[in-house]
Parts: sequence; C-alpha cells; structure tokens
Amino acid sequence: MDQITHEVRDDYWSDIIRQCNERPAGMSARKWLEENGINKKSYYYWQRKLRIKAYEKQFPMAAAKNTSIAFAELKLPEPVYGQATSGMKATATVRRKDTILEFSNDVSCELAARLLKEVFHA
Repeated sequence: MDQITHEVRDDYWSDIIRQCNERPAGMSARKWLEENGINKKSYYYWQRKLRIKAYEKQFPMAAAKNTSIAFAELKLPEPVYGQATSGMKATATVRRKDTILEFSNDVSCELAARLLKEVFHA
C-alpha cells in the first residue's frame, strides 16, 4: 500500500477511536462498538497500532527499531573477601556461585534489588 492509503486508514481509525472515547458516560466501549457496527478486534488492533505510532513520533530515539546492542566483557581484579574494590566499606556481602556482591549503606534500594535480581537469575 502507498503512503496515502496508510494516512487515510490512520485518519479513519483515529476518528473512530476519538468517537469511542467521547461516548456517553456509563456506556462501555464494547457496547459503543456494537451499536456502531465496529469489529472489536479491529478497533483494538488499530488503537494499539496508532498508540505505537504516536509513541514513536514523540520518542523517536526510544522507539528506534534497528538499534544494535553490543555487549563487552569487562575484566575486573579479583576482590579480596570482605574488602570492596573501590575502597568503600561493605556493610553487606552476597555470594552466589563465583560471584560476590558487596553493598554499602550508600547504595539505593532500586540498584541493590536490580543487582540481586540479575545475579540470582543469571
């Protein structure tokens, strides 16, 4: 299909979605769709498609589909048990197989939870 056809369909379904969102208070979307002869699956398909398109337009870098991700292995010096490599004083140490995590009181709960999740699901 050409670009004009896509734009016409986008406009058509945008209008339907807008009308459904402006339905009378208390009326469900399902009932509105039935009364207006609109296929429920088609409606939700286009709603999702147009939301994705709007997101990609608003956040083009986050929505980039052809970004490649590369991983690089980092070699760190072997830590001495009970002594953190950065010079900080560890207040908690977690060991899992051959991985040791040492935490200080300065680490955020979110970072600690993320690190623990990664180590225990590796």
